[in-house]
Amino acid sequence: MLVLTRKINQKIIIGENIEVMLAAVGGGVAHISVNAPIDVRIVREEEAMEELVPERFEGVPLLISRKVSDRILVGTNIEIMLVSIIGDTVRLGIEAPKDIKIMRLEVLEEVRNQNLKAAKNQSHEELKDLLPKKESD
Repeated sequence: MLVLTRKINQKIIIGENIEVMLAAVGGGVAHISVNAPIDVRIVREEEAMEELVPERFEGVPLLISRKVSDRILVGTNIEIMLVSIIGDTVRLGIEAPKDIKIMRLEVLEEVRNQNLKAAKNQSHEELKDLLPKKESD
């Protein structure tokens, strides 16, 4: 299980298209926002065996309240567990197959920014040197 610490409004990206955000904390409960494609089932652990699935709309996150040790099931192979609450900070445990990337949004954004910066700083001549040379007849 990967455990990540999050404060209010901080996000985690799971795979290519699942976004998890800590929306609020209070009274021993964390309110967790989960945004995933409409065809991905999102339920509380205790609802996993039920046929009832919360109504969702495309692009609108599902807000789920959880206490410590409670879980959220996303799709068929991802579990999110509320590990602890300390003030306005929570620790979320995520279990997913090893081939699914899990990243804090701020880390993902920093990697993107560094890649863009590196691409802008590299001259066109340096880029030409990376391309294979054409053979002359």
